[in-house]
Amino acid sequence: MSYEKWIDLPKPSHKHGYTNTEIKGICRKHGIKVKDFWREFGVNTALLDEKTNEIIYYPVDVERALAFILGYRKVHPLEWD
Repeated sequence: MSYEKWIDLPKPSHKHGYTNTEIKGICRKHGIKVKDFWREFGVNTALLDEKTNEIIYYPVDVERALAFILGYRKVHPLEWD
């Protein structure tokens, strides 16, 4: 399910998702602490861009964590992609 009506995510700079810097900006925009975001994000699959050596986080996982933090969704502890 998409929460794009409620969560306005910018277009990621990487074709597969968001960098750590972008995650920090998204948290700032939505008024949440980065620490809280990472706690709710949990352990998710990510991508390592070998050219830039950056970790890239998939948009669907970022959206789910934000939806939970902002109260739009309840995530089951054992939920996987």
